[in-house]
Amino acid sequence: MHQFTLRLAATSLFAFASLTACSDDAAEGGDEQGTEETDAGTETDAGTETDSDVGTETDAGTETDSDVGTETDSETDAGTETDTGNADDLEIIGEYIDEWGDMHVITAEQWENAAGTFLIDHWDNEATYLVAQNDAQNEYFPELWSRFDWTWADDALYYCQTVYDGATIDDAVAGSADADDLAAGCAGFSWTSLEQQ
Repeated sequence: MHQFTLRLAATSLFAFASLTACSDDAAEGGDEQGTEETDAGTETDAGTETDSDVGTETDAGTETDSDVGTETDSETDAGTETDTGNADDLEIIGEYIDEWGDMHVITAEQWENAAGTFLIDHWDNEATYLVAQNDAQNEYFPELWSRFDWTWADDALYYCQTVYDGATIDDAVAGSADADDLAAGCAGFSWTSLEQQ
């Protein structure tokens, strides 16, 4: 019996060793499967990376929006420059009386005198002119376009309303006056002097 018990014990031990070896193989196989699962998990991580890329694309979208906003700001700034003519202040802003006794009030927004109100669109201090739209309430040529040129002679300011009935802003811009001829350089008439108040 002892021998049988020993044999049984040996067989059990052998069986146990075989099972353990199988378990180790299974465990190794399981590890490989686990690795595959881990790899699959890594693929899932790659999916996460893809999601991260999508997030990056969203960030790129945000950057694009930011650029668009900047471009829009630039366009707005350009629009503002167009509205004022340039970044410099209009050099003839002030209150004046002309040689006929009429008052002229000139701001960056309008030129107001006895003939009406003229809403300034833009000016050019170097070329010494401004373009304005005649106010809708003006008695003559309402809502048409005017061009005012100015010049300095002997420390005195003179102006000429070069255009007063332009159908378009371009018509007004196209006008011209001869500042070298104060007696007849304003469409055949004399330039008008302005005395600052």
